[in-house]
Amino acid sequence: MVDAHDVCANLEQAQDALREALGGSLAPAAGWRLRVFDERRGAHVIVTANLDDAQGNAVAHREIDSTSADRCAGVISALGVWAGLVLDAEVAKAKAHPATNANANVNANANANANANANANANANPAPPIIGGEGLADAGVPAPKHAIEVGASGTLGNSPLTTGDAAFVGGAAFVLVELTRSFFLRPALMGAALIGQTASASYFAGRVDACVRIPGNYVEHRGLLLDACAGTELGVIDHVLIGSIDHLVDGMFAFGPTIGLRGDLASALSVEVRGIANFNVVHTGDANSIGLLSMRAELGFTWRLR
Repeated sequence: MVDAHDVCANLEQAQDALREALGGSLAPAAGWRLRVFDERRGAHVIVTANLDDAQGNAVAHREIDSTSADRCAGVISALGVWAGLVLDAEVAKAKAHPATNANANVNANANANANANANANANANPAPPIIGGEGLADAGVPAPKHAIEVGASGTLGNSPLTTGDAAFVGGAAFVLVELTRSFFLRPALMGAALIGQTASASYFAGRVDACVRIPGNYVEHRGLLLDACAGTELGVIDHVLIGSIDHLVDGMFAFGPTIGLRGDLASALSVEVRGIANFNVVHTGDANSIGLLSMRAELGFTWRLR
């Protein structure tokens, strides 16, 4: 049976999708069971599939985050393919070592017969697994690779210089490296130019953010994600004071929070809007030339490599 309260409202459709995905896969012996159930963990819907042998020993286990799944049948088919591969591998092992597995098969059959009445319903309706996604952990099935994305953005912010009322306009290139399902690092390089006054200035910086991603309750490609980050920034400002021809170069170290909203445009393409607050805690040059707080906004696009 498929126990899918949050993932799939049509259980008959789920059963049919599973049977089709399993195809002609057979178990090494009678009495093997495939059990599937789902549960909510915060904002996520987690589907768990367990494959047990006739004695009730765990053979394979899989957990899938199905929060973003928008097609029940497709998700269940993916899990059915997984179960079929595990069963095929177990059958192949049994054929490769028939002598080793002879006693195990006899005991398994005897145990299945002894518990025929208790397991009649379960054996008549083998439990189907559900859904595909991330967060796998089982025997013989490799865990998914963490996502990596590249992106570029335009940026607009107030100048950290106190020598004139101006803004910085520029761009940035960045990489998103997923460490876990909801946590990632975002290193970036940016450059910007000062506008709005007679003095000229350029700003170049490197920044690294550590971010937590909070998904909304919606299907994939239909909503927004919230990114809450904290990061550090190391920059250099090359500027000329009004009425002077001499260039001044100031180094600056800053840290601060970032809030971002991200929306999926396609399977690999996303758009994001971010707001950054920097506290310029350390800098060179005149103590009064750089303000304590600078802020900027970014609009960018990302492309998922894997």
